[in-house]
Amino acid sequence: MITDLIQARDELMQVAKDVWDALALPLDYPDVSDKTFPPADPSLVWGRVTVKHNSGGQATLANHSGVRRFRLDGIINVQVHSPVGDGLTAGYTAAQAQLDAFSGPCTPGGIWFRDPQLQEVGPDGDYYLINVFAFFTYDQTK
Repeated sequence: MITDLIQARDELMQVAKDVWDALALPLDYPDVSDKTFPPADPSLVWGRVTVKHNSGGQATLANHSGVRRFRLDGIINVQVHSPVGDGLTAGYTAAQAQLDAFSGPCTPGGIWFRDPQLQEVGPDGDYYLINVFAFFTYDQTK
């Protein structure tokens, strides 16, 4: 079970990182400043991951020890930036891999994904942008 927001964020980011590591492609994180994005090589597909919590609240009454369960929801989005001119093959390959990961089992801490979706945004400078996102839910006890 997830114990705090840091663990939740780490597990969510790990789902994206595993995909991009397997593809050997760069992935930008909002809290990592040691990388330069977009990559210097404009022929590379690259991604950017964001996590946003939406709502949450108490999901159960307290047990005999006073412990309650709280449910948190949100959305994880991976932007896939694919070079324009390659027929979008590389971009769709990365997007499909991320979509498959969001369609898989829950994380070790119990974060589960629902409604994984792909949305073609279109040209954005030298890149074609595809968003891959899913809604997530997990519980904490306090």
